[in-house]
Amino acid sequence: AGKKAAEPAKKAADPVIKVVAPPAAPVAALGERTAIWHDWTDKEGQKLDARFCGLAGEYITLQARDGRTFHFKLEMLSAEDVDFAKSCVERNRSNSFSPAVIASAAADIDRLVGVVLTANQQSLNAPATDEQFLRRIYLDAAGRVPTAKEAATFLGSNAPDKRAKLIDELVFSPSYTMQMFNWMADLLRVKDTFAKGVPAFTFEDWLKARLAADTPWDKLVSEMITADGRLCDNGATGFMLFDAEMPLDGVSNLMTTFLGTNMACAQCHDHPLAEWKQRDFYQMAAFFGATDGKDEAILGAINKVSRADASLPKAAVKKIADMNAFRMEDTDKQKLTFPKDYKYKDAKAGAPVSPALISWSKTDKSLPIYNVNTKTPSQLRDEFARWLTSPQNPRFATNIANRIWKKAFGLGVIEPVNDIDDLAQASSPELMAHLTLVMKAAKFDLREVQRVIYNSKTYQASASATPDLGKAKYLFNGPLVRRLSAEQVWDSLIVTAVGTYADNVLLRRGEDLKAMALPAGKVTLAEVKNAVER
Repeated sequence: AGKKAAEPAKKAADPVIKVVAPPAAPVAALGERTAIWHDWTDKEGQKLDARFCGLAGEYITLQARDGRTFHFKLEMLSAEDVDFAKSCVERNRSNSFSPAVIASAAADIDRLVGVVLTANQQSLNAPATDEQFLRRIYLDAAGRVPTAKEAATFLGSNAPDKRAKLIDELVFSPSYTMQMFNWMADLLRVKDTFAKGVPAFTFEDWLKARLAADTPWDKLVSEMITADGRLCDNGATGFMLFDAEMPLDGVSNLMTTFLGTNMACAQCHDHPLAEWKQRDFYQMAAFFGATDGKDEAILGAINKVSRADASLPKAAVKKIADMNAFRMEDTDKQKLTFPKDYKYKDAKAGAPVSPALISWSKTDKSLPIYNVNTKTPSQLRDEFARWLTSPQNPRFATNIANRIWKKAFGLGVIEPVNDIDDLAQASSPELMAHLTLVMKAAKFDLREVQRVIYNSKTYQASASATPDLGKAKYLFNGPLVRRLSAEQVWDSLIVTAVGTYADNVLLRRGEDLKAMALPAGKVTLAEVKNAVER
């Protein structure tokens, strides 16, 4: 199921997209990025056994073996460990695509785009000038315009590889992390608060730390989907908790975000323009039917004991209650049932739903990744995440590759990016296949995929005006002209005012919320008072 059915109204005709290019050649895969464990020592002699996660400007991120994340200034470490941290950065860089692999994969992009353009009597735009490229790559990779000094350095260089060097300088810079956070915050619908004003700062801090560590997309998504525990203890729970009180909407959003599959209509009825059935939606949602996002018992207990002391500020008590009540937990029972007004013959109204995975073609379910365990309710989320993030998943790699391409060009190879069920609708199916291959070869390292795209002649061509997609598909003569995002405007103003020091600032507001965590067990008035005072 999942292929688009014929639409009732005929759209404007697309040009005949002639493709004569052979399939893209395989891309060399990255080497395994092994975890770097070390006994870190600070200037006072205190030690921490932790894994190196990343270095962003003057801040280092470490993760202890119990999963706790530490983010602090590099200067707090001993001189020996400062040097060791810097060597870790170089070790991680050595696992990046080599210049030869970057050049080959970028050349394949240019070849595939060129073939389609030629077949349709079009051509690539003229190469962008150094001035145009400079502004574009700073906005796309650093999230801001260059400073006068940065511009003068680049424009004054005669090195033939200065563009490739600038690309690497920016994607390995502290500003890249914040730029990626701003982009990903839109994708993941990140807000400062959940429903009813519950602060989401611990999720934001977690996401920034994972991006600073260049966590691969598949691992990042898996951590968000499978996260357990309280929001105040584990920021990774934030993504699922955004929709904790509207779980069906959460599943719909999840499918759109990570698979480019729009099942929103099927939440209420069979999809009128696609083959998705309401049963399909509920069977997918059942993978989260044993998951609970709110502990009503502890919420009531905190409110009850706090009433014994009228001096406690109500706003602080509410915040403490919410931070301890919002948590992800899997139970031993899958509770989702079909709606009482379910009207189709393929399931019974009010009956329990058996989890089942969707597919986009008749052969998908023969893939090994479709062999999931649906018999253990407490493991359903883990099984779903394993299927979702697998390279074998028919849409996971393609979805994020298409979104990263749109980030660079202003338009996806398949539009809309939230609905890519029919891969034949791509402006170039071969280009989409190549980008998917690059994503898998990079092991979902979004930085490496962007290095490939930015080094292509297609990306470095002059920009085009926004096309009328109602008349024809855009074949990527060059990136599209786009207005600056609010974040790009703000960060450009800040760096102009205070200089590149601004690149090192990753606002973190979650530490105070972690102090609100109450000890496990019975809630007491003393514990609530201590949390308020902290």
